[in-house]
Amino acid sequence: MSNARISPVSSEADVVSLYARQDGDGGDTVLLISGMASELESWDSLTAALVEAGQRVLRFDHRGSGRSTTTPRPYTTQQLARDVHRLLAQHELDRVHIVGVSLGGMVAQELALGYPQSVASLTLACTYAAPDRYALRLFDHWEALVKRGGVRLAMADAVLRAFTPAYFEACPEEIAALDAALASRRLPLAGYLGQLDAVRAHDARARLNRLDVPVHVVVACDDILIPTDVQRDLATLVGTVVTEVQGGHGCQWEFPDDFEAAVVGFLLTL
Repeated sequence: MSNARISPVSSEADVVSLYARQDGDGGDTVLLISGMASELESWDSLTAALVEAGQRVLRFDHRGSGRSTTTPRPYTTQQLARDVHRLLAQHELDRVHIVGVSLGGMVAQELALGYPQSVASLTLACTYAAPDRYALRLFDHWEALVKRGGVRLAMADAVLRAFTPAYFEACPEEIAALDAALASRRLPLAGYLGQLDAVRAHDARARLNRLDVPVHVVVACDDILIPTDVQRDLATLVGTVVTEVQGGHGCQWEFPDDFEAAVVGFLLTL
């Protein structure tokens, strides 16, 4: 079973609708939370693997991305987590397993901290508890690129940092397909900058010891966008299961078999 719809997740002071899609009809539901400027189609491969493993999957476009509402900046990860909590209510889902990548991993942390009754487990991939100085400088660089040449210029820079040099050499057709997808993607300026505000301000370090669900941290061994040591610092704070996978920040596309085996394998242990 597969269906997509616009889901109102508004409060009186904050009018937002999220574009969401549900796949599969298994017993447990896995909510996939994507990174900056991504759309729900970025999860196609993992969705297929999860449905094959007997899971139901819910995925969506963040506020400020794709077919969801764009509101003025700034955004915060707590605000994006509220959006997700309201989305779960719209779909009448009480408790779900969460998989979050990059920004999605930060939102997942805030969802589990703010609405613990809604979260059965967390998988946090290629993400952090708080940005280091390198990340903060990188985000300033991306904002400068956006102001000079638009969102697509910053996204092109992100692609260079998301994949290993070997992937560019070995898989030029996949890179060309990614470039084409980015060229056609809906990339509203306010949404991109709002999400950039969210990753820049995120800091859950002092609160992560409150987590009381199974947590799985997936570390990308060649990540230069969120360096591997910063990802390992997150795992240390939550004291949890860690899986290291090949590839950089885009490991879910560069090494999908490794990434999917790590995610699905953990969920099947629960």
